[in-house]
Amino acid sequence: MNDEVKATFTTGPESQLAIGLQSKAMDLESGWLGKAFGNHANAPTNIAGFVAVCLILAGIGMVAFSGWEKSAEFWKVISPLLTLVLGYLFGKNA
Repeated sequence: MNDEVKATFTTGPESQLAIGLQSKAMDLESGWLGKAFGNHANAPTNIAGFVAVCLILAGIGMVAFSGWEKSAEFWKVISPLLTLVLGYLFGKNA
């Protein structure tokens, strides 16, 4: 037996309409927050990653503008938050 798989691709108006309708459905399902963070399946991970990046950038900014001695207290506050977020990100798939 010949078990070849054949795929056909169309680029006509029907496929463009289908793509447009699918895109519109995804936009309606996600909402305005979904455009920034993704759909309901990916949003928690994307938000946690965004928070982790913001915390790291804030910590680096404190070190750059205030010096290490003055920013040590800030790092004492954001370090537990950062480890909490990283624990969520890496522990979510376990």
